[in-house]
Amino acid sequence: MPKDFRKGIDLGSRVKGSVVADTAPMIFFVLDLGLLGKIDLVQRTLSNWPLIAVDKSGLKSNCLYRLREGGRMLCRSRTTDVDTVVALVSGYEYPDFALRLEPRATVVDGGANIGAFIARLMQLNVEHAETFSIHAFEAHPGNYRQLLENLELNDWSHVVPQNAAITGRSGSVRLQESTRADSVRAVPGEGDLEVAGVALSDYWREGEIIDLLKLDIEGGEYAVFNDDYEILKSRVRRVVLEYHGNWNEPRVQGLLKRIRPDFEVDVIWIRPVHGVLVLRNRA
Repeated sequence: MPKDFRKGIDLGSRVKGSVVADTAPMIFFVLDLGLLGKIDLVQRTLSNWPLIAVDKSGLKSNCLYRLREGGRMLCRSRTTDVDTVVALVSGYEYPDFALRLEPRATVVDGGANIGAFIARLMQLNVEHAETFSIHAFEAHPGNYRQLLENLELNDWSHVVPQNAAITGRSGSVRLQESTRADSVRAVPGEGDLEVAGVALSDYWREGEIIDLLKLDIEGGEYAVFNDDYEILKSRVRRVVLEYHGNWNEPRVQGLLKRIRPDFEVDVIWIRPVHGVLVLRNRA
């Protein structure tokens, strides 16, 4: 284990189905919600949704949103923070069935951003969510600071935050930043900012089971599945995976070919440059 780690909506257009080995690729595209659909999604997610006008105008540096199904999220103004919160907390991004867990479940949130995925997890498992052991990995320093704010704001003391990227192999990696903090990418040997990278097989004690692994790590998922696959197939029961790339790209199809013997694959949605899969361990 590396030093210092482990201290401490039914929208109609979503597609769900199973990918079966030896079949032709199934290609789906999710339609945009449109302006009215987005407004409806915002109103059903945030009880103080008019605050978005203040947020996007930059009149305040931070905006505190109240979630209709419980919890609060502090978002940085004039960023994509509130967009991410609405997408995840509404259930639009990830399906609710994949996030419902038994008491005392162990969860790893890879690419935790500011904590919106955790908020949805807490809402869907409200009766026993405090029994969960949640490990939240966020590599970007600004996102990580905001994550800590939201953990404290909601008194999520059972969440263990890690300012690190989940990678295929442990060691320093560099973040390749775009203009958006929610689309940074960890790449070996290049990028703007050096951060810690940790492989799950180094972080996790031998024999421990991960009930749910969520990965939204901006293309880093390929290194994890290539270099640290043994722990995934032997000790992870369910994966919510946001893959990056076109469905027909060799790297996406190669990933599917590798995991099919070990995981049942549900296709949740596909867009031109990314999509979401739910993997259920066959063991």
